[in-house]
Amino acid sequence: MPTPGRPAEKAERAAGYSRIPIFGDTRPLTALATRGYRHLIGTVPTFASPSPTGTIGAPEGLPERPPDMSRTISRARWTRRARWAALPVAVIASGAIISTASYSAFSATTSNPTSNWSTGTVQLSDDDSDVALFSASGLKPGDTGSKCITVTSKGTLPSAVRLYGTSATTTNSLSSYLDLRIVQGTGGSSASCDGFTPATQDSQVWSGTLADFASQRTGYATGSPTWSPSGTAPESRSFQFTYTLSSATPNTGQDSRAAIAFTWEAQTR
Repeated sequence: MPTPGRPAEKAERAAGYSRIPIFGDTRPLTALATRGYRHLIGTVPTFASPSPTGTIGAPEGLPERPPDMSRTISRARWTRRARWAALPVAVIASGAIISTASYSAFSATTSNPTSNWSTGTVQLSDDDSDVALFSASGLKPGDTGSKCITVTSKGTLPSAVRLYGTSATTTNSLSSYLDLRIVQGTGGSSASCDGFTPATQDSQVWSGTLADFASQRTGYATGSPTWSPSGTAPESRSFQFTYTLSSATPNTGQDSRAAIAFTWEAQTR
């Protein structure tokens, strides 16, 4: 073996040999391989130059180099990296196939035209021209009077109409001595009861004192039933109110007052 020195190192490099320090040992790799360091030299690529005879070997004066283990290790690493690199490509490709399959289908639809909803109406009106039925004054026991009113339903829904009182007041218990009778039928108007005819069925809506009507008919739930419009066309019903101041009204009934508002309400049925 040539003596250590720069000419010898040049000859080693020309032959593909390398010197690396391994735990302080700077001998050629081939020498290290033979002394138990073979497992450390695979990471250092070495290349042998062709010999004059056409075969690969060590230059004259140097020992024959061992098989090139770095190439074998490099190939194994490249193979593993190629496999890992191919995995994402395969995943993407499979996703593309699934995506294409998801949208590659025949289809057909059918639609119903746009649906719509609207509500009907419940509507009542009367012909009183916003004038109270009664405005009686100077009454004495035994006096009586009648007035009529026509109520019309113009709603588009079937309903039930009831009558009740609101805002009732009295002094000296006058309402307890006013007898009230309400009858429903046809004909007549707020201007006059001429032509009024009681209904053949359920004509009587109320018969009793004004005080009882005020305390018992306080809302729709407790109101007196009247009639049930169909909602297919406008319908009218006339009501005749008759009052009488009882002959039994005591002397304390002088200069007394009573008041009430009559309300018709329709609710769907």
